[in-house]
Amino acid sequence: MNEIVLSRRLRAEYSVSPGWVTVLSNLIRDGNVVIQSSLRASQHSSRQINLGDGIFDGTELLLSGGNYGIGSDSNVFIAFAVALRLLEYSQRLVRNERHVMTNKTGSIGRALYNDALAGGAQALGRKSGSITPGKWADLLTLDADALTLWGCADDEFLDRWIFTGDDSLVREVWSAGRQMVSDGQHIQHHEIEQRYRTVIQEIRREK
Repeated sequence: MNEIVLSRRLRAEYSVSPGWVTVLSNLIRDGNVVIQSSLRASQHSSRQINLGDGIFDGTELLLSGGNYGIGSDSNVFIAFAVALRLLEYSQRLVRNERHVMTNKTGSIGRALYNDALAGGAQALGRKSGSITPGKWADLLTLDADALTLWGCADDEFLDRWIFTGDDSLVREVWSAGRQMVSDGQHIQHHEIEQRYRTVIQEIRREK
C-alpha cells in the first residue's frame, strides 16, 4: 500500500482528530490528513535515515497547523539533539532551502526545540513542555563550559547544541522534579549497565 492510498484510507475509515498521533509520520504524505485533523506526528529522524524508509513532509505539517515530537522505536541510535538536527537537515535536502522547520524569524534551534517540546507534551497528554506554573518540572541543563558552547548567549546555546553538539553536553535532567541524570549520567547508570551486560551474555549463551 503506497503512502497516498494509506493516507486516504486512514481519513476515510477513521475519524482522525487532534487526539491522533502518527508514529511512522514519513508514511503520511497526503496533506489533507494533516489539514483536516491538525495531526500530531512523532518524528523518528535517525530511524528513517538508518532504514532509508523516507522523509516526511515537515513543511506541509507546519503550514497545516500540525505539531511534531521527537522519539524513536529503535535502539540503533538515540540522541535528542541529533534527531532535531537530522529533522531540519532532511527537510533542507528535500526543499533545497535553509531554515525550513519554522515559520518564524530568529533561532532555528529555538524553534525546533520549542516545537518538539510542545508537540511531545501534547502527544503524551502531559502537562509539560515549558517552564510554566502548573506544569511538570521536566528540565535539563547543558555544560556551558564545554568548548562547543563556550561564549554562547541566549538562543546560541540551542543552536550550537543541536547543530554542532550532541547529548554528551547534557549534564542534568529532571523528570517531574525528580533528578534522573547527574553529571552527565543516569542516576542508576551502573545498575542499568550491569543488567544490560548480563542480558547480552545470556543471549550469547543461548545461541
